[in-house]
Amino acid sequence: AELAGSARANLENETATLSGFTASLANLSMTTDLEVKGFGDKPALNGKLNIDEFSLKELLSNLGQPAVETSDPEVLEALAFSTNIGGPAGKVELSDLTLKLDDTTFNGSGSYNLANTGVVFRLQGDKLNADRYLPPKAEGEEEAAQENGDSASGQQTAAAQDAPESDLLPLDTLRTLLLDIDFGLAELIVSNLTIKEITASTTAEKGLIKVDEFSGKLYEGGFDAQVTLDARSNNPKWKIGSKVNNVQTLPLLTDLAEVDMLSGGANLNVDVTTSGNRISVLRENANGQITFNLAEGQFRKMNLTRMACQGIALVNQDSLSTSDWGAATPFNDMRGTLDINGNTLKNTDLVAALAGMKLEGDGTIDLKQSTLDYEAGLRIVGEIHRDEACRVTEIVENVVIPVECRGNFAEDPAGLCSFDGSRFRDTLKTIAANAAKAKAKEEVDKAKTKAKEKVEEKLQEKLGDKLKGLFN
Repeated sequence: AELAGSARANLENETATLSGFTASLANLSMTTDLEVKGFGDKPALNGKLNIDEFSLKELLSNLGQPAVETSDPEVLEALAFSTNIGGPAGKVELSDLTLKLDDTTFNGSGSYNLANTGVVFRLQGDKLNADRYLPPKAEGEEEAAQENGDSASGQQTAAAQDAPESDLLPLDTLRTLLLDIDFGLAELIVSNLTIKEITASTTAEKGLIKVDEFSGKLYEGGFDAQVTLDARSNNPKWKIGSKVNNVQTLPLLTDLAEVDMLSGGANLNVDVTTSGNRISVLRENANGQITFNLAEGQFRKMNLTRMACQGIALVNQDSLSTSDWGAATPFNDMRGTLDINGNTLKNTDLVAALAGMKLEGDGTIDLKQSTLDYEAGLRIVGEIHRDEACRVTEIVENVVIPVECRGNFAEDPAGLCSFDGSRFRDTLKTIAANAAKAKAKEEVDKAKTKAKEKVEEKLQEKLGDKLKGLFN
């Protein structure tokens, strides 16, 4: 370590000056010019501070400290900091603040109140890839995930569930915070998601932390959230509200969890409360509701039209001749409500419009086990396919073809849904009723036709007799 520069102090006037002061430790170097007025609890500062660009990894190595393992070995190699220092007595204000983290630069201002330790910061960054700073995956983790048919994220979730849990937040520390922070970032990559135009506004006072705004844009849509954390008790309470507008589900789910079973622009309203200071406890205590709709989209890797045609062909006592059904089912305006009860999401009003069909369903999603259990129905409202065996007659119109969706959505989304033969007997009752109505209508039509023929026959006979008399 080395120190250099000049210092001057006047104890009677309580002033001091550092000129050209430099301090270095291994590869870390700081320079400052600083004036201090007042040696009590309310000094006034004026000057500037600069930390030259340095490698954090090299610094830790020089100091004999363990290395920080990151997924990208090139990060933490270029850090730097500079700011002007000023402000009234008892308050340290930072202006023209610049913080550099490798390829990311933050600019802004801040202040620290010596009397109440209040912190105010305004920071705006350009671009940050947070995934580069995460610990590297264990050797062979991705290969093992592929062999087991699981996504890497699913395996990480399972590992997190098995690992011993610790408290999520230091409550005693939170209760001492006095914060007012506005933060912005032009682009953030995290968990393989790309989020743009991030804006966050946070306040904290005596254990009550509020995120008044957390918004951004991602995948052609956007989101806006508000979070309140009341940490004034040892069982902190959380309240989360969020709105999502037209976020494209296919690229989001693919990038986030390698799940490509759904596409479309998602609109969500989230209103959730929970309590606790551990992830598992927060999930178990979660309570609230999510309403959603997708205006236009597709169920991918599953063809619900084929499943409906299987049922219709049975009714028509025919066999399907089509072999190329495609690997997706388009839909319009899928909507529903998810009631949150701990790790379980219950949906009782799923509705979607498909070609010639209306999807209706209800079921549950277990977030802890990554499984879903749905009983859905495809109500036939019109022609759905050109296959002759799938022709929609009055017997099958308004009939519900049962479909079940069960299994682990982190493993094989394509195999989740199938025709539900066990519930098809209920469908047969509707078909039988339709057939009886059709038969009755047919008999009535026959009777009407027969009566009409008899009337016409009588009229012709009478008309013939009249004509005969006329010609005679």
